[in-house]
Amino acid sequence: MDNGIDQLERRLTQAEETIALLRAAILPSREPGTTVRAPFRVVDDENNLVFEAYGRREKPFVNEIRVFNRQGQQVASLGAQADGGFLAIRNDAGQLLGYLSVGNKGARLEIDNTEATGAVILSGYESEDTGGIMINSKVSTIELWATSEGSGIDVWNRDLSSDNPARNAISVSVAASNDKVEIRDKEGRLSVSGP
Repeated sequence: MDNGIDQLERRLTQAEETIALLRAAILPSREPGTTVRAPFRVVDDENNLVFEAYGRREKPFVNEIRVFNRQGQQVASLGAQADGGFLAIRNDAGQLLGYLSVGNKGARLEIDNTEATGAVILSGYESEDTGGIMINSKVSTIELWATSEGSGIDVWNRDLSSDNPARNAISVSVAASNDKVEIRDKEGRLSVSGP
């Protein structure tokens, strides 16, 4: 009989310890807020992935939260990297169509179409003292840029049958120091130069 009581007491002690561990893990502490250790996943009542969070301290350092649609495709992510943060937006098929990255020296925003044949890129970088807009299609590119040394517009056409598909069709630049304008042809030769 004593053996049965001892056994029950041991089981009761184990159950109390288990309950204490569960309370510590589930119930909020008396400290403000609740701490959850990454990586972790959140699922809906049908066990479909809603979002996940993970962190990596080694190189490359990345902390990221990913959001998923009802088909299980990642459609958005937000994160931190060694020199800044990023936001990535995807369509319902998981294709990356928008990306914003910010670092210590500037930022870049890229917006793409679904066929990967067109994009708009906005950038500004303190280290290069430059900012610009680039508009791409499958066969041409227009760049508008400015630096402390001047500004310009470049129009590129692509010859898809050539080994060197990028060809400068026209380039207009203005130097900040002397307001000199230069226009170059598709071969890069100076066509017009003037004040």
